[in-house]
Amino acid sequence: MVLALLVLESRLGPVSNDPHGYTLVFGSLLLVPTSIVGALALPFVPPRHKRPARIFAAIAAVLWVVAALLLAGFALGG
Repeated sequence: MVLALLVLESRLGPVSNDPHGYTLVFGSLLLVPTSIVGALALPFVPPRHKRPARIFAAIAAVLWVVAALLLAGFALGG
């Protein structure tokens, strides 16, 4: 997620964020293997009826909070 945000900021943000374009190039290159790993790991996620709902809800809530804090820190950090 952070790689995608870096690439988008490099592409859509001001030139001062990435004056030489290295973030755009290397971020795009690193997104390919990251997405392949995610696509290969997705079939191994247990079906909804096999995972406890309470644990899944707690983990999902924690991940959402962490993602929101990372986005806020990234946005405020410049």
